[in-house]
Amino acid sequence: MEIASKRKVGTLKIYINPESNQKLRVIAVDKQKTASVYLDSTFEVVARQKEIEIPFPLSPNKMLIKFESEQKIPLDGIEYVTQIKVIPKQFSKELYDFIDNVLSFSESASYSKLGLYADLKLDYADHVRDSTKKIIDTPARTHVQTGKITVSKALFKTFTIPQRVFTLLHERGHYEYREKYDPNSEQAKREHEKLADDFAIDMYMSLGFPEEEANNVMAKIIPNESYRDGRDQLIDFHTNTLNKLRNLKKYRNTWQKP
Repeated sequence: MEIASKRKVGTLKIYINPESNQKLRVIAVDKQKTASVYLDSTFEVVARQKEIEIPFPLSPNKMLIKFESEQKIPLDGIEYVTQIKVIPKQFSKELYDFIDNVLSFSESASYSKLGLYADLKLDYADHVRDSTKKIIDTPARTHVQTGKITVSKALFKTFTIPQRVFTLLHERGHYEYREKYDPNSEQAKREHEKLADDFAIDMYMSLGFPEEEANNVMAKIIPNESYRDGRDQLIDFHTNTLNKLRNLKKYRNTWQKP
């Protein structure tokens, strides 16, 4: 199914009439660049539910929408309701510029060349590697004191656009809280992960992205965390983050121009 979203901020409304409780997977891709995935999330629907609303703070000119479910769910139609894009007045110009560049890079990452992206302080590499050039199984890593982010294209191209945004915001969070980072303390490292999560959530939800996509990227990242000591506590931090997501819908569409 095709939607003319015209690169505008909006809400996808899906009108349904399921006969039983079940799960509905919704996938939205750019018609022209199908590796650019704007949504790939599964929603819990209940019997006789009338609609699902999904926010799209980013969209291509035309989106292809695909639905998957165990049992066929009656679909009464879809529509894309556009909204006005606004800017958060509480952000500094530096942070606003960073977020603007994050959004642009996240949309184009599947097709972007490897190399340095100065506006983001970002090194787009084939993989993230340690000091011995060994591949690290993580989508991104930040130099806490300089804010330089190294991103793995091999992993990043498997992420949806919202998941890329969340990942880059998480990495920025490490830089924002650099003064609280202690590389010699495992406890401090775990606390720093929580701070980065909290920062990413606040920014991500303010941008209006769906919480389901943040849940998805957290599920991808957790199994790949390099921490071994205190792993349970780290996962607890991420679990608390997911719970916080469910309570932050009020942040959506609350931006104002400065």
